[in-house]
Amino acid sequence: MEFYKKIVTVWIFLVAVETTNAGTFSDQQQLYSDLESLMAPSIRPVINQDDKVNVTITPYIISIVDVNEKQQSLTTSIAFRISWICETIRWNSSMYGGINVVHVEPSNIWTPDLAYMNANGKNGVSIHAAILKVAIYSNGFAHFLIGELLQSTCTIDITKYPFDTQVCPVIIGKLYYDDSMMMILTNSNKVSMNIYEENGEWALIDTHIENKELDDASTNVQFTFYLKRRTLYYCLNIYLPLMLLSAMNILSFKLPANSGERIGYCVSLLLTFVVFLNMISDAMPKVSLQVSYLQLYINIQFILGIAITTLSMYLVQLSYSDDDASHFQWIKRLYKFSCCNKRKDSIAPEISTNDDSKQEEFETNLQKEEEKVNYNNNNNHFDKITAMKFIDDVCFWIFSALFVLTTLVCLLFMVT
Repeated sequence: MEFYKKIVTVWIFLVAVETTNAGTFSDQQQLYSDLESLMAPSIRPVINQDDKVNVTITPYIISIVDVNEKQQSLTTSIAFRISWICETIRWNSSMYGGINVVHVEPSNIWTPDLAYMNANGKNGVSIHAAILKVAIYSNGFAHFLIGELLQSTCTIDITKYPFDTQVCPVIIGKLYYDDSMMMILTNSNKVSMNIYEENGEWALIDTHIENKELDDASTNVQFTFYLKRRTLYYCLNIYLPLMLLSAMNILSFKLPANSGERIGYCVSLLLTFVVFLNMISDAMPKVSLQVSYLQLYINIQFILGIAITTLSMYLVQLSYSDDDASHFQWIKRLYKFSCCNKRKDSIAPEISTNDDSKQEEFETNLQKEEEKVNYNNNNNHFDKITAMKFIDDVCFWIFSALFVLTTLVCLLFMVT
């Protein structure tokens, strides 16, 4: 219902400036009677049939109704004013009570054989069926207005979803005539947006009109719409929860491995990632020409979640092992290496190569620290609790770095 209200608004907008003298009933009756013999629906309205009819199309975009990624289609509420000159239908308005315009049925007069060439699933849908009345003026100027809730094909590029920009065309062409008999023209290179209503999901950032040559004998006109997706909804409902879940996944390394809750925590987050993948997959077209960075990012976080869950299982098993188990040996060596480096860094002063006293002091302190490390190692200072804490800390920082790196890289690719 709203669509038809908008079409009526367009019609009032277009004809409001037209003032006519209606004359009397007899004047109208006489004019229609005289014009009836001049109307020939099957013959082009030019006196010399070698001439071509120039048909001018003026588009008015009313709103973007929907962009369907899965069906690869654009649905628009759009109106067209189509006009031409009827050389064979003219009259002197003073002879008919000042009547300078009449409205006739499209079946009684020649109308352009235009069609929507990329209507979704129905290539070549004729415009003729949508015509209600044709207005003809005393000077031969004729026009009609049509309004459509038009669904046209649009190749959707999902690579940067939801930070994507789509280019969707609406093509109007001729069914029977070639360019030598009828030429489609436009009076602007932009679609009129005087009555456009904003869409909550898509922003119409630009439009363009151009003629497209099919071959040497036929030309179509293409109305191109440049659409940019509004991202606030997706940032709040997809990206923010996804990043928070990824961060929570990493925080599992701060849970004690022997608490019994770590595995359940990791599995719950892993199932949440599966739900996110299903949500995104349902919205995406099933094509392999492009891969969405968002899908790729979720898959990466899913893989990291699997790795964290696997490590958690290993650490839980490790927490119930003996302190002298063989798999503690590599952890002990790594721990010793880390501790030695930390101690060296902590006691290393900024010394000058010419200051012998500071150099000797540094070597003395380093020797003492190495003796402490050897003493601790000889007295089995390294136990299972220390090993578990060390592994958790290392894994926490490694996966934190991977999370930040993958997030920044994916966002960089999507917004640029």
